[in-house]
Amino acid sequence: MKASGNVSRISLQVRYRDLDSLGHVNNAVYLSYFEMGRINFFMDMELDFNPESVNFVLAHVSIDFRKSITLFDSIMQETWIQKTGRTSVTFRHRIVSSADGSEFCTGETIAVWLGPDGKKAELPEVFRKLSHEVS
Repeated sequence: MKASGNVSRISLQVRYRDLDSLGHVNNAVYLSYFEMGRINFFMDMELDFNPESVNFVLAHVSIDFRKSITLFDSIMQETWIQKTGRTSVTFRHRIVSSADGSEFCTGETIAVWLGPDGKKAELPEVFRKLSHEVS
């Protein structure tokens, strides 16, 4: 799915391996879903995405679970930039039912930009332009 209003949307397929012994998606798998959302965001926003030019590490992750995702749920994730700092970018994530729009979870990942030397670096300006931050 394409982005609109700087919000990237991607359909996700729940796989059997994503499930825990209770039959719902294991909470650690949500981080992989968020990662797919960020990659899709880079592609949708036509940002240069390759390991040599996109250098960041996650400094913070939070997830608020609303209801369990099960194997046959049809899900979609929305990802956008909530705000930017001097060296960091805050991504917001939301996973919803493709069928009825009900919310499974919301989350936040804060990424710190790194320079070629592996140390904190100034965040590229393009991220500020994509931010939903209210000034």
